[in-house]
Amino acid sequence: MVFFFTGTGNSLYAARRIAQATHDQTESIAQLMREGTQTFEADAIGIVCPVYGHDLPPLVKRFLRTMTFQTDYLYLVLTYGNRHGGATEVARRFLDGLGLEAAYTNDVLMVDNWLPGFDIAQQLTLDKHIDEQLNGICADLTARRRYLKPATEQDLRVYREGLEKHGDIFENPQFLNSMLQITDACTGCGICASVCPVDCIELMHEETGARAVRPAHDEPVCTACLACINACPAKAIHMPMGEKNPDARFRNEHVTLADLIAANGSL
Repeated sequence: MVFFFTGTGNSLYAARRIAQATHDQTESIAQLMREGTQTFEADAIGIVCPVYGHDLPPLVKRFLRTMTFQTDYLYLVLTYGNRHGGATEVARRFLDGLGLEAAYTNDVLMVDNWLPGFDIAQQLTLDKHIDEQLNGICADLTARRRYLKPATEQDLRVYREGLEKHGDIFENPQFLNSMLQITDACTGCGICASVCPVDCIELMHEETGARAVRPAHDEPVCTACLACINACPAKAIHMPMGEKNPDARFRNEHVTLADLIAANGSL
């Protein structure tokens, strides 16, 4: 089983490549979280997800806390776009705290889709040798290699300094629920709600037509995947904190909008 969480397709693409190489199947973490507690047993179990603030995404942490895993080969592959900050080691320690022993951890440098920090148009001009990285990881996993990617002291310093400066923003509901703004450019197509993995966008029907809204209540909390802002065809969703290029949006070239809806949408 290859469990994945994705916002714009990077981790879905990586998970598919791994599943194909290992003759396994992919499973959406967002969909499974809607089904409640389960036990998963397999010869090999993988977790593929993006790095959030040099750490695991909150939804993935909840998934790991909620589910039971029985396997002799648990592996973790993280996708990131700029600095990983020792995320594989941070994640390994998190797994240890849950009584889960990782047999393999690694990461993949991909397109950075954190819009406040990076211009997607510029990111797309960079050759990050994504497939070469994935080829190496797939070979490792096929051979059941045991490897834990080490983190340097500088890597972990980046992680600690980020926490000291900003706190754990991806666990801060006030920050998350104010991170995105739906403007009057919204046409009410509903795509944003369809790609949201935590159902925190809904359509409100008015006399003038439908439009997307963020519910006023505290739950569910946005998970900062940026699926909605990148998928909106009208570019009606923006980040009040600012974006490097408000006209640039991203979806992994190997992943369709239908793929993201199937992975994240409430079916």
